[in-house]
Amino acid sequence: MQTRNANYNSIQPDRIIPEWTDEIRSRIRLGDWEGDTLYGGIGKGLIVTLVDRRSRYLKIGLLENRVAEKTRLVIENLLNGLPVNSISLDNGSEFSEFHKLEENLNTMVYFAEPHKPWQRGTNENTNDIIRFFFPKGFDFRKVTDEDISIVEDLINDRPRKCLNWKTPREVFLQKSVALD
Repeated sequence: MQTRNANYNSIQPDRIIPEWTDEIRSRIRLGDWEGDTLYGGIGKGLIVTLVDRRSRYLKIGLLENRVAEKTRLVIENLLNGLPVNSISLDNGSEFSEFHKLEENLNTMVYFAEPHKPWQRGTNENTNDIIRFFFPKGFDFRKVTDEDISIVEDLINDRPRKCLNWKTPREVFLQKSVALD
């Protein structure tokens, strides 16, 4: 276990990404999610993004603001019915209800170390793809759940070199069926 300075941010994590298990690190299973929030312009809403490390399968949810309870509820809704072994987040205050998230989803939450976004590189790269559709300054208040679903589908149906030119949806569904 690594030593941590308990005063480095408002969230006092129980686990940090360098403590990932080998299963999470090696991407051998579904259900290890990386999460983040992606902001529009000031006061223009935001989205929660969750990406499965193995398949790169993406889930997106709209948020009005950074209220921790609302953020937790959106994450729980997005992951409802999906395999969830772990969730790795940054240290934003919107994730401060992580203990309830762990309890409600029966999972473990890990946090990136401060100023090390590359520790959640899959999510950061996916957020760059999302920015093609929703550039910086975008007004998420004008977006519907249907709009979000269309973008999510376009990204999940895009073949990826890292997946041997399969789509995230193909890999996720193929692996999910194998788990049943």
